[in-house]
Amino acid sequence: MSQTFNNNRRTRIRRAALLVVIAISAATSANAVGQNAERIWVDSAGNHSVKASLVDWTDNSVVLLRSDGGEVRLQMSALSEKDKDYVATQKERRFGQNSLRNVSPSPPDIKSLAPLELPVAEQTLPSGAILGADGATKIREVDSLPEKLPADRAPTTVAIADANIALPRVDFNMVVSSVVPITGLSESGTRTTALAASISGNIRMPGESTRQELVRFDLTDRRAEVAMRHYETIRLLDHHLESGRSLVLVGFNSLGRGGELAVIDSWDDGAMGFNYRRRISASDLPGELAKLQFAKWIDAEHVLAVVDDSMGLWNIVSGKQLYRINGIDPRATPAISGGGRYTAIPYEGGVDLIETESGKSLGRIKVEKQVPGVAFSPLGNQLAIATTRRLRAWDLTSAALAGDIQSRNSLGKGQPLWIDHDLLLTDSGTLVSLFRGVPIWRYEVAGTQRSTIGKTVAIFRKEPVTEMTLVTLPHEGAEAMLKRIDAVPSMINPESWQIPGRSAWQSGKWVDQDVLVGSLTSGRR
Repeated sequence: MSQTFNNNRRTRIRRAALLVVIAISAATSANAVGQNAERIWVDSAGNHSVKASLVDWTDNSVVLLRSDGGEVRLQMSALSEKDKDYVATQKERRFGQNSLRNVSPSPPDIKSLAPLELPVAEQTLPSGAILGADGATKIREVDSLPEKLPADRAPTTVAIADANIALPRVDFNMVVSSVVPITGLSESGTRTTALAASISGNIRMPGESTRQELVRFDLTDRRAEVAMRHYETIRLLDHHLESGRSLVLVGFNSLGRGGELAVIDSWDDGAMGFNYRRRISASDLPGELAKLQFAKWIDAEHVLAVVDDSMGLWNIVSGKQLYRINGIDPRATPAISGGGRYTAIPYEGGVDLIETESGKSLGRIKVEKQVPGVAFSPLGNQLAIATTRRLRAWDLTSAALAGDIQSRNSLGKGQPLWIDHDLLLTDSGTLVSLFRGVPIWRYEVAGTQRSTIGKTVAIFRKEPVTEMTLVTLPHEGAEAMLKRIDAVPSMINPESWQIPGRSAWQSGKWVDQDVLVGSLTSGRR
């Protein structure tokens, strides 16, 4: 009897505490938003009334929140004419005050531009020779905002299904590359798509060899297989879908310095090998090996790479450098638009936009005094710029800011990932919506390697088990929250917004935690 009494008492205390929290949140919401404060609601007959604030609606009903935390759902037809007018006013205020929500989130219709035509190699540089560093030096002299530019989407897109692929344990000291889609031919001669990454260990015990592998993730059989084992350190950098060529760095030291750029022309069994091995030019410091910071394909022959603090465009076949740009911040990770036309170069305090083909400056977008993370949208029409507590989207086609999301909590200043034309996953795992102007959800992805393939996010985990997870975002819980946010009759106030939920990956699925119910505008983000 005593145990039952104590349990019931604890239950009542918890419920009372929850009602207090909800009531405080509702009051905070009303004050922060400046609307939807408590008022007297009267039914159409004038017989009943309730003091409450408006928190939700559908086409046929409204949801009211009383000060004690209780929710009341009423049919729209049961409201007085005065109350109906009030609801209509809130709808107008919602869409009239938030400029980011005045337009439909439907993707624009953008066609791919004609492929870039860069000069092809007239001669082949001997294997093992040093890449040239004699290209024309370009200066980032333009200090004004970029002018209007055509969208530059990728000519080829990849679609993959959700999957979970396990592989042998990868220790914490091993370096795993970003996952990239690769193309090949099946036994029947049809074109196939898989995913690939490199695993490279730099630390070894006496008498032991380090693990140096190129791993292919088979999406049909959902298994991982070692495509190549090598005696040199190896890092997969990029893959060119149209030509089937992969770019790798081999032979670098434990500090990531030195080594050679090389090309793998095929991932077919028994046919893998390195072509066009090119030594990276030496650092300006005597006796110091150069460090490759970044390298991506522009077409089947040309590579844009950052070596030490210099960025250059090379023809990997001839070894010729077309141009170079000095003064690149070693903390910066550039981004290249889908069609290769534009390159975004972060620096402390902003982003420089250049024409990839020529190195010509196209403009400068200034931000807080940080080195931001940057990423072009899948449609090639927007550039996401992420700092610790702010994410902007610059629209190339209109030369204007298309979105600006601010947060009191960290969004992470690393490179954000575009999920589609509206949703992005920040470095902290926060899902944000440009259309709605606020963070939507938080995914626990700390300590993982992440990349996007089409609309699918590839997440590589070392702990608690080593696996590659391919998952479509947003998941069901975040999707439901998006619908609820869109149904809120009041304008969402970014200054008082709190992320309404988070999820952790457990046993092959997202498990929702800390999901907020009731008022969506309560608390702070």
